[in-house]
Amino acid sequence: MPPVAVAQLDVEAGQGLQAPAAAPAPAPDNPPPEHPGPETVTLAEDACASAFILALNATTEMYSFWPCRNKSMRPTWLALSLLGFCQILILVVLLMYPPPSRSSTFLVDCAAPKSVPAQLLNGDIISIAHAKSDPVELTPSGLANCLALEVDVIGGNGIEYRTLVHSTTCFQELFTASAPSLWMVQFVCLMLLFTEMYVSDFWQVRSLLVFYDFNRWWLKVKGEKLRDKRWALIIPMLQYAICVAVNTASMIATFGYTTAIDVLFNAVAFTFIGRIAEFFNHFVLAFYEKAEVQGLDVEEYGPDPIKYLVTDFDASQCTPDSWYVHEDEDGAGLITDFQFRHAPTKYPKKARRLILALKMGFFIIPTVGTLLVWRHQHS
Repeated sequence: MPPVAVAQLDVEAGQGLQAPAAAPAPAPDNPPPEHPGPETVTLAEDACASAFILALNATTEMYSFWPCRNKSMRPTWLALSLLGFCQILILVVLLMYPPPSRSSTFLVDCAAPKSVPAQLLNGDIISIAHAKSDPVELTPSGLANCLALEVDVIGGNGIEYRTLVHSTTCFQELFTASAPSLWMVQFVCLMLLFTEMYVSDFWQVRSLLVFYDFNRWWLKVKGEKLRDKRWALIIPMLQYAICVAVNTASMIATFGYTTAIDVLFNAVAFTFIGRIAEFFNHFVLAFYEKAEVQGLDVEEYGPDPIKYLVTDFDASQCTPDSWYVHEDEDGAGLITDFQFRHAPTKYPKKARRLILALKMGFFIIPTVGTLLVWRHQHS
């Protein structure tokens, strides 16, 4: 990254993160308001964070973020593409081919079928747990489906009983748990999944948006030209969309399974799906930690090579003309490219409302999506 002087949080006053001059002691019944001090924010070292940092740092003078112009950007674009493709593929498979919640086997007499197998042979979508007991006659297509089954048992009176195996998907079994213990297991697993996704994925999206505001303020403090980087917000929005989609699928599957062991395995599986972004970043970080920005102006950026990403704190880089500050200092700045220090009250945070809206959507969208699937299956 280009060397610039360490930013101070109060530009007009020329002060760092230090308390203002002492004021006269207030009256005892009017205590002074509390202001938060310096805050250190750490970004997760995943594919989305790496791409977002590279996108914000890209300038005409340094390097281009687009892979057609800069071959060094191809690894991060490849990681983003693989991440999006794998996550979307998993979700599409879950929607188009939902996993079975249970399987039921019936011996059917095509001439006098029982109620449940008759409805299944007629093509009706039903829940086995809540199937009606009224007799149902086979339609011509249902009779054809019955006769296509293999004969499994022949009774003493010559009646042919055919085997019908029916699998019920988790969509059809939504909210059909009857045992209180199963409801408790479903609720606990869902809370664990949501907590895991909130602490890791959503908090990472929030941190990226906070970093976006800090980055805009930082450039203005250092007299750098502000460029329109709103397009880079597509990257955290992609991570957020995947997070919410995984949450929705996990809620449907959790309340769709009818055994405690299936609910537990589902929770483990979706926890793994939520960690896919971290696996794609290993080769990305290994590349950008060593890759140097080419074609820089020596007079403007100096003779020393500049890496695309700095992931480890190095005290030797904390010079007066550096981007980085010492981790024990109070001044605002970058500790590494994935960690920065700032004072939240010193500059406007335009992403605050967006963060609040995303936080509400994190809980509302999966709930509404699950209820819509349940309503569609029972309409």
